[in-house]
Amino acid sequence: MKIPCNNCNQHLEIPEEISGQTIECPACNTSLAVPAIIAAPALDKEEAPRVISSNEYPIELNFKKIALAKQAMLADSNGNSIAYARQKILKLKEELEVFEDKTKAKRICTIKANKIIDFSAAYKFYTESEQCFGSVQRKGLLSLWKATYLIDDASGNQYATIREENPFAKFFDTLLGGLPLVGFVCNYILNSSYIVTSERGTQIFRLTKVPTFWGSLFKIDKLAEVTPDEELCCMMSILMMIFLEKSRG
Repeated sequence: MKIPCNNCNQHLEIPEEISGQTIECPACNTSLAVPAIIAAPALDKEEAPRVISSNEYPIELNFKKIALAKQAMLADSNGNSIAYARQKILKLKEELEVFEDKTKAKRICTIKANKIIDFSAAYKFYTESEQCFGSVQRKGLLSLWKATYLIDDASGNQYATIREENPFAKFFDTLLGGLPLVGFVCNYILNSSYIVTSERGTQIFRLTKVPTFWGSLFKIDKLAEVTPDEELCCMMSILMMIFLEKSRG
């Protein structure tokens, strides 16, 4: 984990093993209390979605805008539905409903913004019983050019970051994508990608736009093993990020 020194503002990389202890800042010798790490509560078995096995990757993310509402579908490599997300319209604060499939028989979670303006809003993931199991937040000014999102667990501990790998692709796609004929070509050749990296620096997922003449189709590759709870939180974060990025252009 990383904590700032209250005296010199030096950001220190602290091993999790010494959480809850007091240390000295190596730069100014000020005493610092390392916050304790509180484990996030596990989801109820009845509310937890199915675990995604490694052989079901790559996952396909298909984003569509129908009338005023945006929606997205996550499907495994066999075409089986993993999640179906739909934007709730006429809401002052951004809100998504996420179900296992289009039948809406089982809700995975609801994603709710904590403020009206989404420039630096946090989007929290809630189960049917209103249990929060994580959140994703856009990294303010850094995301104006190169999209950056922070993924936190239920206790607010950051454990992963989503970063855009090639901002030029999105820039030119936004600039030229609305032009007749040119837009179809841009949608095919300008393909953005995003990397999900843990706090330890391990790359765990990559999201890549698939070349298409229309629509927004992405694939998600799994690069490292994670726990089922972390995987769920990352999938919901990727979903929310795509909704936000597609709203920007």
